[in-house]
Amino acid sequence: MAVQEEEERQARIKAEKEELHRQEEEEETRRVAKLEQDIRLAQLLRKQREHDQAKADEKFAQEAEERRRANKEKRLQEHYRSEAWRIEQERNKEQSILKREEERKRGEEAKLQERKRLFNTMKAEQSGRLHLSGWMSVQTAGAVTWRRRWYTFDEKTLKLFKTRNVRSPILLFSVY
Repeated sequence: MAVQEEEERQARIKAEKEELHRQEEEEETRRVAKLEQDIRLAQLLRKQREHDQAKADEKFAQEAEERRRANKEKRLQEHYRSEAWRIEQERNKEQSILKREEERKRGEEAKLQERKRLFNTMKAEQSGRLHLSGWMSVQTAGAVTWRRRWYTFDEKTLKLFKTRNVRSPILLFSVY
């Protein structure tokens, strides 16, 4: 009986060892499966992060390209505005030059007309008495400024008037 008990005990120990070995193998299989699942999950997460990063990089690149295009367009518009301003300034300068030239020509024409009038007056008067009239600038004694006065000159007198239409002279010089 002791042998039989020993065999049973040995069989039981062997069965327990086999059961423990089987449990360890199952546990090892579960751990390997769990590790493989964790590795697959980590790989999926890494791929997802890489995909998200690639999308973020692409979005950043698109935004950078849009900013670059917007800045280029803004610089181009600023260039067009400055070019238009420059052309306007040149046009204004040309108009100013033309206006000054026209004023100079009008002044020269007025001087020429006055000379013709004086010449015609002198020519008409040469047949008879000498008579001149026109504008002159005079400076009175003790005065610093010159004043514009209308004058008439005939053979013996020089008369100065404040304006052309006034009949009474402010100065009268007689020449003998």
